[in-house]
Amino acid sequence: MKTTRNRRQKRRFTLRHLLRGGKSSDKYILLSCPEFEQTVDALISQDGPVSVNGAPVEGDFHRANASTAALTAENKQYLKFLKEIGIDVEKSPDAVSNPDNQRHYLRKINNFETEHFYRGYINWSSYGDKSPDIRMNANTTIRLRGAKVVFFLYLTFNEPNAKPLIDQLLFLNSLSHYGIDELNIVLPYFPVGTMERIVGEGEIPTAHSLAQILNSIPEAATKNSIYIFDIHALCSRFFFHSNARPVLLSMMPEYMNHITKNYPEATNLNIIVFPDDGAKKRFDNLLPPGTKKITCAKTRKGADRIIKIESGMEYLNPLPEGKAVNLFLIDDLVQTGGSVLETFDGINREIASIPGADKVNYISIITHSVFPDPAKLDNFFSDRKGKARIHKLITTNTRPLQVASMVEKYGPERIEVIDISKAITTIFTNHMDQTYITPYIIN
Repeated sequence: MKTTRNRRQKRRFTLRHLLRGGKSSDKYILLSCPEFEQTVDALISQDGPVSVNGAPVEGDFHRANASTAALTAENKQYLKFLKEIGIDVEKSPDAVSNPDNQRHYLRKINNFETEHFYRGYINWSSYGDKSPDIRMNANTTIRLRGAKVVFFLYLTFNEPNAKPLIDQLLFLNSLSHYGIDELNIVLPYFPVGTMERIVGEGEIPTAHSLAQILNSIPEAATKNSIYIFDIHALCSRFFFHSNARPVLLSMMPEYMNHITKNYPEATNLNIIVFPDDGAKKRFDNLLPPGTKKITCAKTRKGADRIIKIESGMEYLNPLPEGKAVNLFLIDDLVQTGGSVLETFDGINREIASIPGADKVNYISIITHSVFPDPAKLDNFFSDRKGKARIHKLITTNTRPLQVASMVEKYGPERIEVIDISKAITTIFTNHMDQTYITPYIIN
């Protein structure tokens, strides 16, 4: 009798909640494709004290209020969950003790909250014919009406293990039906940003086409906001209209903080390198006053591209004694790495005769590490006789699957990853802080 009464009370509460508008607080509901689940966890961690199912917790909030020791083959609810996400325990018995599966289950059964955020849950399952079977849990669904939602969207065309684009778009197209007030789409990497114009007839400007698809996502009570980090072509902002409002972000503040913290001026000479005048126009206004900069220029000699230092040579001739010299080439994305290598090779040739030039550190800072051909990344760290050797690649997790495999292969001493979660936390918890929003920095 008591169980039946509790169920009735829960149903009455749910109905009242929906009729009132479903607005229990002004917290953002965080929803995500699987690739950005760890980024969402980082947001929760950074936003101060965490509560799980209404109780404050300390330490590893993933496992709070539920012991992984109980997640065994005897736990019928856990086994049912594994079946829901497409895992056959009989064929894959190790899946029961897999930490990722355990964390996934705890995300479903626990309600994680902080001052500004509530972590929602989505089960990205499929039917037998591989068509999507997408479901939210009850606690997430109840909170949606009248809510502010932040959804992390990952669009990729070359990673077979990533959640398909169509699955995420199907989900986003349905959110407005749940009566949300505000939809914020965090699209860290706009994957077709390099194809934003037509040079010859017959070409398809896929950046414009993909933007139109995002424009068609039904808006909530207000226009949908789309947050993109270091978009390749700034003019692409005008592709977004109708239901979408673009917010262009830059990781440049995080890069400068990283350099200041890890390469102190007392023992380092730090110089920002622009591979061409276009990069200078794009990033120069984002740098703090007094930043030392080198700008390179490209000229063609037959089929060859000759790269020379156009300005900033005075910082390298002479080279200071007693300090490490670090050249940081900053760019929005890298496909093959050819431009980065050519630029550093050009600088290396020009300073070769200067004493101490062999001790200069060449470091590449790239927001989006694409590298569709993994072999191209090998060229970054291989010894190339008579040419510059890349000492380190500093990148972000806007492409989480790719970056994770890169770190696994080359190690953190070669590849440093700066998490985008700090910037996103700042944006949604302190609206007066315009640090990462590009137009405000430029103006």
